Amino acid sequence: GVQDKILFIFNNISQDNINQKAEEWLEIVEQQFYPWAAQYLVTERVCIEPNFHQLYLQFVETLNTKEYASQVLTETYANIKNLLKSPSMNASNTSEKTYLKNLGSFLGLYTLGRNKPILQIDLDLKSLV
Repeated sequence: GVQDKILFIFNNISQDNINQKAEEWLEIVEQQFYPWAAQYLVTERVCIEPNFHQLYLQFVETLNTKEYASQVLTETYANIKNLLKSPSMNASNTSEKTYLKNLGSFLGLYTLGRNKPILQIDLDLKSLV
């Protein structure tokens, strides 16, 4: 169904076809699928594909859908918070640390890179020190 089509779009997106893929997305993805699609983008793509962060960010911007963009940001914050609270983060779990690094990089591009602040209410960085 719709989830398979979303996976197909993310598997085939490139700089050359980003507008076409955005049009396809808007035709098939209803707002009820935004939470799932945002979770998929953040947990299955952003966490493990740092080379495509700019492409994913550009795709979200091309969609020009505030609701989905907001959902992606919310999902990014939620995953960062979960990883920071994880007891295995203090151990030598390198995959979780890599995920956190990649999420932080994406969050930086998404917020600070676009002159948008990271608000304390979203991510309390002071509490980490």
